[in-house]
Formats: sequence, structure tokens, C-alpha cells
Amino acid sequence: MPSMTPQSSPRRLCSAKSSRSPGRNRRPKTSANGHGRAAAGVAAAEPPGGGLSKPLSSREFEVLSLLRNGLSCAEIGFHLAISPRTAWAHLGAIKRKLNAATAAHCVARGFERKLLK
Repeated sequence: MPSMTPQSSPRRLCSAKSSRSPGRNRRPKTSANGHGRAAAGVAAAEPPGGGLSKPLSSREFEVLSLLRNGLSCAEIGFHLAISPRTAWAHLGAIKRKLNAATAAHCVARGFERKLLK
């Protein structure tokens, strides 16, 4: 690595910083279940019996119902008198329990499993 002095140009400093290999010290991307990416077109494994590994709590069900209406975590937080961060945490729990990647995927899974009408 070239030595850096206070007189070095900003451009040279940036190029020296970016000389590290791009993949170094990065964790590999994994799927929601932590077992790596699924092959294209292959669905993620469902819990045995197709049911939920754990049932949704009443609060998670409320959050899922509001997600169905297209509300953001901030709007859900306002509606339920909780912080947006708490709403986001509930969304994370719903994603894990429904094996979903996004909020929209959670809603789709809710309809598939007859949790939503």
C-alpha cells in the first residue's frame, strides 16, 4: 500500500482505501432460514405439515392485518400506539414465522394460510 502523507490528494487517498479486495470481511448472503440462497425457481422449505412453526401472537396478527392495507411500519406504529421500531420488530417476527422475505410476501402467505380474508 502506498504511504499516505498529509499532502496526498483526496483522489489518491480514495484509491488507496479501495485497494482492498471487495469481498474481504463480508458475510455471505443467506436466505431467511440461514441456509444460503435457494436455486432459482426452487421454493424454500416449509415446516412439516405446511403449518406455522409457531402461531402468530395477537399483536403480530394486528400488524399483519394493517400490512394488508398497505400501511408502513411508521403508520402501523401510530395506529397501534407503538414505536415504528417495535412495529418493525413485529414484522421481523412475522417474516420468520411465515417464512417470507418481504412485507408483501407476508401478506400473500397470510392469504395462502387463511390468516387473512
